[in-house]
Amino acid sequence: MATLMYERSTDRPAHWRVAGGPPDRGPGGNDTGRRGVQAWAAPLFGLGGAGLAVWTGYLAMSLPPQSVSPHYNIAWAGFDALLAGLVLTTAWLAYRRSPQVASTSAATAALLLADAWFDVTTAAPGWPLLAAALLAAFIELPAAVLALQVHRTASKRRSP
Repeated sequence: MATLMYERSTDRPAHWRVAGGPPDRGPGGNDTGRRGVQAWAAPLFGLGGAGLAVWTGYLAMSLPPQSVSPHYNIAWAGFDALLAGLVLTTAWLAYRRSPQVASTSAATAALLLADAWFDVTTAAPGWPLLAAALLAAFIELPAAVLALQVHRTASKRRSP
């Protein structure tokens, strides 16, 4: 069974590779870091993304315009609990100046964007839609931008 290894170098960005395997040599004999995760991640995620795009198109055409979910409240409360946990974890890791804040802040930004999207698209017309749009515009989206800025800053600090 192969083991993935995280490598850091002073002359190129850090990357993952399969432990025990030879480093990938690019033009001029330089280690390009294309072996390991990068070798299979691009085609795998490319195929997955293409398949997901087709599936999304199918769902958009075939799903009913409205649906009743018996556990709607549990789904939203669980999502918001996860989001709150990520926001608090990001705050704690930022306070400690931990390099792991790069990962949690990226995940926080993604969940904030998803929360804004689903709040607005599932809101009832009238005041609920206006409230969801205002929260998205003035709270969730700016917080996502801030979380991405934390990610960017922490990622720069981590890289050699």
